[in-house]
Amino acid sequence: MNGIEIITEYPFWFIVLCGALALLYAGILYAKDRLNRHFTQLIRILLGLFRTAAVFLIALFLLKPLIKTVERVVEKPVVVIAQDNSQSIVMGPDSTYYKNQYLNELSLLAAALADDYEVRTFSFGSSAHDGIDSLKYDEKITDVSSMLDEVYNRFSNRNLGAVIIGTDGLYNQGMNPRYANQKLDVPIFSIALGDTTVKRDVLIREVLNNRLAYLGNQFPIEVLVEANQCAGEQVQVSIWKKNVSVFSKTISIKENWHSESISALLTAETVGLQRYTVRVSTVENEVTLLNNQKDIFIDVLDSRQKILVLAANPHPDVAAIREAIQSNENYEVEVSFPKKFQGSISDYNLIIYHQLPDGGLRALDLITTAVEDGIPALFILGTSTNFDQFNSLALGFNMTPRQGSLNETHATFSAGFSLFSVSESCQKIFGKLPPLHMPFGEFTQSPGVTHLLDQRIGTIKTDKMLVGFNRLNATKIGVIAGEGIWRWRLVNYLENQTHAEIDEFLGKSIQYLASNDDKSRFRVSGATDFRENEPLIFEAELYNDVYELINDPDVTFKTTDENGQEFEFVFTRRQNSYRLEIGGLPVGHYSYSAKTSSAAKTFSEVGEFSISPVQLELTRTKADHQLLYNFSLDHGGRLVYPSELSQLPDLVRSAKGVQAVSHETKILSDLINTRWILWIILALLCLEWLLRKRNGTY
Repeated sequence: MNGIEIITEYPFWFIVLCGALALLYAGILYAKDRLNRHFTQLIRILLGLFRTAAVFLIALFLLKPLIKTVERVVEKPVVVIAQDNSQSIVMGPDSTYYKNQYLNELSLLAAALADDYEVRTFSFGSSAHDGIDSLKYDEKITDVSSMLDEVYNRFSNRNLGAVIIGTDGLYNQGMNPRYANQKLDVPIFSIALGDTTVKRDVLIREVLNNRLAYLGNQFPIEVLVEANQCAGEQVQVSIWKKNVSVFSKTISIKENWHSESISALLTAETVGLQRYTVRVSTVENEVTLLNNQKDIFIDVLDSRQKILVLAANPHPDVAAIREAIQSNENYEVEVSFPKKFQGSISDYNLIIYHQLPDGGLRALDLITTAVEDGIPALFILGTSTNFDQFNSLALGFNMTPRQGSLNETHATFSAGFSLFSVSESCQKIFGKLPPLHMPFGEFTQSPGVTHLLDQRIGTIKTDKMLVGFNRLNATKIGVIAGEGIWRWRLVNYLENQTHAEIDEFLGKSIQYLASNDDKSRFRVSGATDFRENEPLIFEAELYNDVYELINDPDVTFKTTDENGQEFEFVFTRRQNSYRLEIGGLPVGHYSYSAKTSSAAKTFSEVGEFSISPVQLELTRTKADHQLLYNFSLDHGGRLVYPSELSQLPDLVRSAKGVQAVSHETKILSDLINTRWILWIILALLCLEWLLRKRNGTY
């Protein structure tokens, strides 16, 4: 229903007053006088009414009246039908039914519900998509929780009545549907698809391996093999590299359900991205052969960067730094003391000096040799540091301590730091950390020093350096002006149940110091291993002669697969750099070359990458209808089978809370903007004028 009401900010009697004044004015005008003596009584009454009405309406506008319109709209409940579009739906013998008849029945269900409800349809795999008209059951991932989030985000402010989900209960990404999006408080009905029969199958459940290996080293691969309904069979597990078997083992299956982990130790013999194929032999009458093989990619590097930690004395900081370094596979760390060190300083990419130099000649000689050889260094200062020796090194940092005094200094992130990126969570953790202990005194540094962390004394932030970096000619030097890093790792774990933020701070500092500067004018960066369901993203940078970023010339990208087939692309410009996003390339190992030209010079970069198959949908073939039953029960719905689809409209109608909702909308508008009232006023005045003229007066 709609309702219309005229309102004004003035009291109601003002409207009555307007009517009384209009009536008084018309009465005076048409009283019995000499001007109106030839009007009949009826004419005077009509003229008075016309004038009264016109004056009343004009006077009414002075009160600034508003028209309040009330509109009531009945909103149908929204019923969402979401259909699983993943590969596991058609893994069983009923694949033809799901591709044809079932889709027709699902469309009939949507049509039957459309009379009483607003029906919205979705398909889902790794994410939700509108419509169910183009189902191909080709999604590589099933994420039910993502679909539920999408439904909530779209319809949380609507009259959502019920959700109908057609799936087999198998999910391999996201949360368990039973515990996902508890805010979705509507009945959820499940259409139980797939087959709960345990089928005869041998499959590779999982392959565990390191992403990196180093040339000449051995690396482990662990293969988890599972077999169903294959008791008494023997299968062979093998690992292949370029059609050459590098590992093989035969296992015997003794039970109807069998699971076994096979470990292999291989040797990294070739530098670069290496593709290995893990296979398990087939048995007769398997439900599918697609899960009997899996490809993995391992990036073989020439060598790790070697880091030496030289410490004046045993200290908890040394253990904390070693653990942080060891969390990165690219680094190999060694801990020693100056008097016990027998190696060669030149063998290391970075040396961390903990409270050195300490006054001993051995430590000073080692540091001097390393500085002269251009080996990057990180100095951690403390109570054992001999600052006369430290200052004599002329590293760009100078400390004049007061004898016997210690200062507790908190850390605060330096907003202007730009040598490398620091995550927001890492920046925030510094404000919660305990202080470092540093000798109290006058600490100065050269103008070229860049601050990563500044000192905070109590609540007062200062511009004095706590952690900073400098360049001594071409050698990078870092200084942490206090001891107590081990406490930082402990507090980091207490706050976040992880050492990630402090390990990031140490790891990126070490990475910056140990890395060689890239002086090339053309650089291409990107991952080396992609999954087949994600885009391939590469970025490129081009510098002119004075190392300013430019992106005027085109950058081409040519990639070649293992069969020699070539694919060509062109980078798109993005501010001062380039970006390339590729999709649709098949699984495999690729090499690429990127080229561009600037100032009559040609630049090129080459590299490799792999696209790994996503086989999550192939590792489970038995539908989980018990999960769907509990899921629907938790949300006040029901589980039905495809043969019971015709019952769903009645089940939805009888569900609690699935009903239409009436909304009332109030709209205010100025009465003076209503044109038909103007025409009424003009019509009244015109009629009055015509009557007066017809009766011999104006």
